[in-house]
Amino acid sequence: MPSPTHALDAVTAVGYIDKLVHVELEWDNDPEPFCRSGYVIGIVLPVKGVQALGQPAC
Repeated sequence: MPSPTHALDAVTAVGYIDKLVHVELEWDNDPEPFCRSGYVIGIVLPVKGVQALGQPAC
């Protein structure tokens, strides 16, 4: 059963830096979640006008 989704703001996310976290990813067409544990080493913040179309930078 999926865990509740938690929305984070930047201030809360900074508190997770250098902490061990458990991440569960789930896709619509895959019945089993993909789980991993690891340390948070940084966060990504949105900047207006950068990657406005949501395309990856290659």
